[in-house]
This record gives sequence, structure tokens and C-alpha cells, in this order.
Amino acid sequence: MANKKYRKCGQCTACCTTLKIVSLEKPAGSPCKHLKRSGCGFYESRPEECRGFQCVWSEHLLPNSARPDKSGIMAYRHESQWGDTLTLVEIRKGSFQRNARHINTLQQLVDKNAWALVVIDSSGRSAAMVPD
Repeated sequence: MANKKYRKCGQCTACCTTLKIVSLEKPAGSPCKHLKRSGCGFYESRPEECRGFQCVWSEHLLPNSARPDKSGIMAYRHESQWGDTLTLVEIRKGSFQRNARHINTLQQLVDKNAWALVVIDSSGRSAAMVPD
């Protein structure tokens, strides 16, 4: 049975293109070879990296309008060298500026939870902010 605490991805496949998937030897920024028009071509047997992934939109931490394929921004939580970390990835150029209210919401979460923040723009440049 599906976990009802998470939103369903629907037509969004941003993680299938944006993320590096080690077990599939898929580099970040390229579509997964298993990605089909209807979504994952081997959904039932996908690796744990994919099975366990949740973006913050799917966790209900952002409004419906912030779904990654709609907003052009994908945000996800993970452990990094700095501890709990939120990574923001600009999928389409200009999406950070067009979605300032979503960025503000995410910044408030980062501040409230003392998470590190990694920001990756559409050209692949990255920056990190680490809590004291």
C-alpha cells in the first residue's frame, strides 16, 4: 500500500533527470535510461535510491504550485558532511527568481531547523550555507 503521508508525483519526473543515481550509473542532469513518457519504466523494481527518495514538495513542505516540474525548482533533504541538509536545484533558468515565495518558505525551514543549505543554479554553480 502506498504511503499516504507523501504526495503522489503525478506527471513530475524531475528527480529522474536532475539527480545522480549511483546504482544506475546515471549522472546528474541527464534523463534516466528507464524514464518513459509515462514515468519510470521499471517502477516496481527500481533501486532503493529511487524508491526512498522524496522531494520536499512530496513531503507537503511546499504548496501544490511548487511541484518541481511546474516550478522549475527541486528541493530535497538529505545528510551531508554538514549534517541535515536541504539542497535546492534550479531545473530551469530563472526559476529561483520566478518562485521567490517558495524560496522564502524553504529558507524559513532551513533557519527553523538549523539545516545546511546547498543551492545549485541551472548552470551547475553551487553554494553552501552552513549553520553555526
